[in-house]
Amino acid sequence: MTSVKSAIFSLVATVAVLIFAGCYTTTLNLGKAADAKLDVQYCGDWHFSWSDKDGQNKSADLVLRNFDGKQYYVEWKEADESKPSRYSGFLVPVKDATFAQLTSLGDKGELSEEHCILRVQLAGDKLTLRHLNDEFFKDMKTDAELRAKVEANLENPKMYAETATGALLSQP
Repeated sequence: MTSVKSAIFSLVATVAVLIFAGCYTTTLNLGKAADAKLDVQYCGDWHFSWSDKDGQNKSADLVLRNFDGKQYYVEWKEADESKPSRYSGFLVPVKDATFAQLTSLGDKGELSEEHCILRVQLAGDKLTLRHLNDEFFKDMKTDAELRAKVEANLENPKMYAETATGALLSQP
């Protein structure tokens, strides 16, 4: 019975991560939470609008809060969803860019084995999320390989998939 519960949780957590706008998911790590530094400028309530690959207009609300001085509590709720997806996340600097590594939280706070990695850019009251292209990273086997590929391709448009920009609504 425990293995069935574990399998169901893994499936639910994976689906929750995929809801976050088709984000690249992996068990590999771009960085470590222990090394992270929280930037309070990211904390707040954000609203995003974008067009998906089929040209459909989409929107979502993002809540970012200081969790423990190193990590963020993250909620992502798309307009057509009844319940938000929740994550624990931290920022990872890579050269002059910043990435977020988000791990899905289950209903009881349990962490998924997989997490989402995306590039983030804060400019005043605008936050841009650049989702990584799954196909670009399909051959990655180690954390070091993932980090090296990201570092070498920061400005390569093939590394990225969807992009969404949000506006700051309020800060705590």
